[in-house]
Amino acid sequence: MTILNRLINFLTPYVKDNVLVAESEIRQFVKEHNIFLRDDHLHFLMNFASESNGRIKIFKNYGGDFEFKQFARVYLENHPDMALPDGYTYFGSDFIGESFCIEHMSGKIFTYDMGERYGIVHESIAGFLLNCLLMKDYEQAFDKVTVQDLDSESFAEFRLENENTKIDEATRFVGQRDQILADTEYYLLNGKLTKLFLPGRIMTTMSGGILDEPGN
Repeated sequence: MTILNRLINFLTPYVKDNVLVAESEIRQFVKEHNIFLRDDHLHFLMNFASESNGRIKIFKNYGGDFEFKQFARVYLENHPDMALPDGYTYFGSDFIGESFCIEHMSGKIFTYDMGERYGIVHESIAGFLLNCLLMKDYEQAFDKVTVQDLDSESFAEFRLENENTKIDEATRFVGQRDQILADTEYYLLNGKLTKLFLPGRIMTTMSGGILDEPGN
């Protein structure tokens, strides 16, 4: 199991407002509509895609809709602006109107519109979830959280010196279709989880708590 997946497993119990969606309901829908669904996408829909209690908090913090009802609506209503590129499955949308799709082969998440794929947003569903889970209100999962504003030189130096500790598939990207830039990166260094918010040169360091669990 990757470092990223271990972190997701340890953080998921701190999501208290999700309601499970029946696997049989999801499988029946995708079969009836001939939809390709990756295993990690199925797991995501089962565990995080219910609207029973309203939108769960981690998605409110992220700023998007990722519920199974929304997923199903895209395929049932067939609006031209929601038509998917070939080789992609619908994933969700954000509050500013960008729609997301998942590449069948790689599992990477991209923005798209009217059948045309644009820039990458997340390298995996697990990376997307890490960003959602650590967007806000995650302090209870760790013993200590510190936040620092770094100067440009110190920030660049940290990234360069610790490139080999960056967590694969966890980077978040933002941009306007043809100009996509890394926005947030994660590092696991000396038993501490570091989150770098690149536009503001903000370093958040988390230690203890779930990081002391066996396997981390």
